[in-house]
Amino acid sequence: MPADALTYLRRRGLAAALAVTASVMSPGRGSGQLPPSLTGGKPSGAAMATGDTAAEPVTMRLVADRTALVAGESIRLGVLIDMEEGWHVYGKDAGDIGQPTRVEWELPPALSASDVRFPKPKADVFDLGEEQMVSWVYEKQALLWSDVTVSADATAGPEPLVLRASVRYMVCKTGGVCLPPRSRVLEMSLPVAAEGAASAEAPLFERYPPAEPGTGPAGAAPPGAAAGLGLPVNPQVQAVADLGLWRAILYGLLAGLILNVMPCVLPVISIKILSLVQQAAEDRREILRLGLAFSAGILAVFLVLAALAAFAGLTWGGQFQSRGFLVAMIALIFVFSLAMFGVFEIGLPGRVSEAAARQKGEGYWGSFGIGAMATVLATPCSGPFLGATLGYALRQPPRVIFAIFSAVGIGMALPYLLLSIHPAWARFLPRPGPWMTRFKQLMGFVLLATAVYLMTILPADWVVWTVAFCLGLGISAFVWGQLCSFRDSLPRIAAVRGLAVLIALLSGWLAFGYFLPRQAGAGQENRLPWEPFSVARLLELTAERRTVLVDFTADWCPNCKLNEVWALNTPETLALVKEYNIACLLADWTERDEEIRQILESLGSVSVPLTAIFPAGRPEQPIVIRDTYRKSTLLEKLRAAVSPAPAGS
Repeated sequence: MPADALTYLRRRGLAAALAVTASVMSPGRGSGQLPPSLTGGKPSGAAMATGDTAAEPVTMRLVADRTALVAGESIRLGVLIDMEEGWHVYGKDAGDIGQPTRVEWELPPALSASDVRFPKPKADVFDLGEEQMVSWVYEKQALLWSDVTVSADATAGPEPLVLRASVRYMVCKTGGVCLPPRSRVLEMSLPVAAEGAASAEAPLFERYPPAEPGTGPAGAAPPGAAAGLGLPVNPQVQAVADLGLWRAILYGLLAGLILNVMPCVLPVISIKILSLVQQAAEDRREILRLGLAFSAGILAVFLVLAALAAFAGLTWGGQFQSRGFLVAMIALIFVFSLAMFGVFEIGLPGRVSEAAARQKGEGYWGSFGIGAMATVLATPCSGPFLGATLGYALRQPPRVIFAIFSAVGIGMALPYLLLSIHPAWARFLPRPGPWMTRFKQLMGFVLLATAVYLMTILPADWVVWTVAFCLGLGISAFVWGQLCSFRDSLPRIAAVRGLAVLIALLSGWLAFGYFLPRQAGAGQENRLPWEPFSVARLLELTAERRTVLVDFTADWCPNCKLNEVWALNTPETLALVKEYNIACLLADWTERDEEIRQILESLGSVSVPLTAIFPAGRPEQPIVIRDTYRKSTLLEKLRAAVSPAPAGS
């Protein structure tokens, strides 16, 4: 019973221990204010720098070793890069992975700059088992600088000269997480004067001398220069660098050929294997056309990847860093798995002559799409020769990048292209029979496993809504494939398939256009000021005569999430909580907790969701709301809790 809950809480009497903990917390701690020694103070002299951005783990600013520009003399001007722990940017030569850092000066006509000096980078070795990839990075702090000469006829003016630098860079975190390549424009001002003093930043230029030739990428050393640093050298990378383009193309062909047996690709390739078995007795020219369409799908994606690598700095597999791309791939793989189970058919069944005629056109696009999908799925994988080949390619001009990526694509498509040119070779494949149905269903489970794997890459708050989206797609696929056939009238087909598309679009909007944004919003500006629940904390708050809102929830409870989105973490509820200083406790029952179970029982429940409100001054009369509820219901109960108790109660 409700009165039993307070009795149970008082028996547990732990508020005193909580009070001791609270007494040692000083209001001044954790204020977020940094001492002046860490803020950098004011710029020295008349120097003023802008361009710092706190939205990412890298900050940059322009620094000079003098406080003023003097006619006929030189100063050192640099880009000071500070990185958070665990993050890095790349050197003048990025190595096998990443994008090199570039600095371009934009100076007034009276100034001229030398080439940018890069300090010695750190070799970051990534072990792939059979091969190793070496990248050249800067961690924590680096200074990239140039000598800037002031012309002899430079004269002092009423305004200081504005010095600018455009920095192109890519920042990554140890473990493989990278932000997209980006550019930043930095600016500072220095006056022209008769003389200038050393600035506060002058010692930095001595701390970061330029790398000596041959000691790393800044000194134009080739791949494999890690040997000079006592690091292991990848012989394949060295061989590619030594023998150049033709070796890279050969390695690319071999790497593409091996990609066909990588676990990322095998589920989709199995679809093409079944197609080859089914087509063994068909017209040779038709088989060739379908094989060319499949190969074109592979090459098209590799050309897109080459363009992204050449012009956008995207590395192999980099598209999987996009959440939207991941969700799209998960959805596509899930739909393909449903086709393997027979929920719907890929393409059109050739049951009537008109449908058969249409199937040929659809078949070409289907083959093209399967080839494209297999290539996209291949990008998270690496195999022998691939890392060395692409590491070489990404440091070359665009035309070489396109040539090498095309070679990898041709290598991947080669087995199917040869079988399409010589269909007689298909006799080595098993004959069509009942085994094909079982094999197809087995590959459906493999595709589902692939989708599950990709979900592990998504942020935790995206997983539930991605699963919900897939559920909607499953219903859509069922409607599409089971509620009509090509024997039905055209209006019925259009209506049923229009409904299927509508279900798919609606499920996508609900998952990512409605629930996910509200969940994210609930975690930010509209989130109630939750504290972890404990009996001691509840007793302490009720002793302070505060109204307490307790939400009993669990991550495995979908109705709990609905309450959080629709009722609890909303602007109206937050406003009421702030107005009446209501304390909010979150009782998380995701894992078994005996204390929470006993309180639930004392409140007359054995399940979640449950929301309990303990009114100020009368906590022995808790207000209990069970299961799902509307926001208006919660607001009504909260107002009742903060209202004065009726006379005689």
